[in-house]
Amino acid sequence: MESSDDANRINELPDCLLSIIISYLPTGEAARTSLLSSRWRHIWSTSPLHLDDSSICSANTSQRRRFGRGTGPSSSTCDEDRRRVQTISRILASHRGCIDTFRLAHTCFRGRKSRVDGWFRILAEKNIQELMLHFPYVYPVKEPDIPASLLACESLRTMELVNCRFPCTTEACLNLINLHKLILDTAEVTDGALRSVLSCCTALQSLSLSHVTRLRRIHVRSQSLQTLEVRYCEDLKELFIEDAPNLERLFGRRLALRQWLKVISAPKLEILHYLTAQIEKLELGNTVFEMLPHITQVSWSTPVLSLKNLTIEVNFSVHEQVKVLAGLLRCFPCLPYSVLSHEFSKL
Repeated sequence: MESSDDANRINELPDCLLSIIISYLPTGEAARTSLLSSRWRHIWSTSPLHLDDSSICSANTSQRRRFGRGTGPSSSTCDEDRRRVQTISRILASHRGCIDTFRLAHTCFRGRKSRVDGWFRILAEKNIQELMLHFPYVYPVKEPDIPASLLACESLRTMELVNCRFPCTTEACLNLINLHKLILDTAEVTDGALRSVLSCCTALQSLSLSHVTRLRRIHVRSQSLQTLEVRYCEDLKELFIEDAPNLERLFGRRLALRQWLKVISAPKLEILHYLTAQIEKLELGNTVFEMLPHITQVSWSTPVLSLKNLTIEVNFSVHEQVKVLAGLLRCFPCLPYSVLSHEFSKL
């Protein structure tokens, strides 16, 4: 049987180590350590905070989500949501240390603009590093708006927003100068909003856009961007890489199928995944591929020497697609490590 000395040995650890241990606990369990003693209360309130609302969901909420029930705003879910919001507010108000991570996947912002603005002001003051907002799918009409105060968190390095509307803001309002990674999924984003992000986020290295609506033109001019991912953006008509000296990876889903893909300046581009041979219009450097009625026009000039990995969807029974593939291979003479995906798609 364990002696009392062994059981209390954790109390012999210095505060700095206990602070690290607490930072790895789920939000609710970490907060409950403050009930042990005044020493533990001080340790919790000054430890780096990783706040995740999934750890403060009730058992009933978790069960309904697991079985796909309770997606509508019933009285019980509204009560639980209200208690969750109150708990988050108390934690943010009582915690005196920095906040490393803030994740919300179960909390509704509707009707709480002033309270939510207060949250983001606190996050900015406490040097938030990583922010993930996955809004619940309970809005039958439109996605919730992201508070403009979110864009003032200068310390943010990673931001992931799901099922929301990105604010239409001016460059003067953006202060995300340390943002390295931005993920927008099932979001409503305008051309102007994305242009402001690319212009003001001077440290941005990775940008992922998936199931984004209202976005028609992406014109990339970024000195820092290394990875760009564009998937299932149905409204997109133009994807231009105008000036991206450090862009190495361009990912997508059947790129150039319904949009004009143009790579003007990306001298370090190594991975292009994946194109479709049913190209509407594609420009890579001085090489132009254009699918016109009853004819595929290929104007080949300067090869793209940097590319090392190309994935393309081809139907070999269609002559125009084979011609496009041949032209693409002439553009990329240095492809010893390339992967060509020969998929047969129905036209």
